[in-house]
Amino acid sequence: AFRQHGFPVERAGKVQQITFGPGAGVPVQVIEQDRWEYRTRDETWSVLVTQDGVVLQTTAYKRFEGFADRFRHAVQTVLATTEHERLGVIQRVGLRYVDIVQP
Repeated sequence: AFRQHGFPVERAGKVQQITFGPGAGVPVQVIEQDRWEYRTRDETWSVLVTQDGVVLQTTAYKRFEGFADRFRHAVQTVLATTEHERLGVIQRVGLRYVDIVQP
């Protein structure tokens, strides 16, 4: 569905999530999840999807309103193509502006 809406570049991979708490008695947990990334052709926008989250990131941020529209569309796309639309479960959302420094 993302390919039809301006994100034709698809990459799949794995991501590791490390969870730890305060103190020596709390065990460290490492969870590996599948991750799908959809990018625009010019690679200035991308949507990262995991089993429990959606992140929209860009290097072309202009105004929050445009960013919010794209983010809303990304979340709606995930909800519509998974059973989350029926259950209403997305545990994590993220908005990320990526600042690239070029020498």
